[in-house]
Amino acid sequence: MCWRPGWVDAPDAPNGANGEFDTWTILGGSTVGDDLAIELGRRNRRVRRLTDVSELPDEDVGRELVVVAGNVADIAVDPVQRFLSDAPLVVRHLAEAEHPGRLVVLTRGALGVDAPAINPRDSMALGAVTVAPKEYPELSTALVDLDPVQPWTADLAERLVDELA
Repeated sequence: MCWRPGWVDAPDAPNGANGEFDTWTILGGSTVGDDLAIELGRRNRRVRRLTDVSELPDEDVGRELVVVAGNVADIAVDPVQRFLSDAPLVVRHLAEAEHPGRLVVLTRGALGVDAPAINPRDSMALGAVTVAPKEYPELSTALVDLDPVQPWTADLAERLVDELA
């Protein structure tokens, strides 16, 4: 039997870690990251924009949500390739913090729920997102695979923030 992607309700965050995040860190320079930062700014959230994993600070920033947002607005660009090589650093950064956070990776057309995956290289991010909480049970992770047919819009950023908040 083969694994078939589908909708899975996310469990509650471990260790009673539900609630608002103190800091939202968006990794990756892209229109998606820009739109997410604008929407979070409208909601008076603290946002850090980083282009590289090496920029993650050592100081405690409270409960942190890291969103890996490559250029998912352009399906021709591989949005998670750089993240895959640095995934252990991001996971350790979140898991070893005083207040463990959450990791969300955005892909586009990586899983192919209703049609064949058109960006299967990005599906490798599912491995990192699935394994991380097994190694660090206090860490919460998610992979959000955007519809490759629907164009990216600021409205989608608003809906995405609603889901992640």
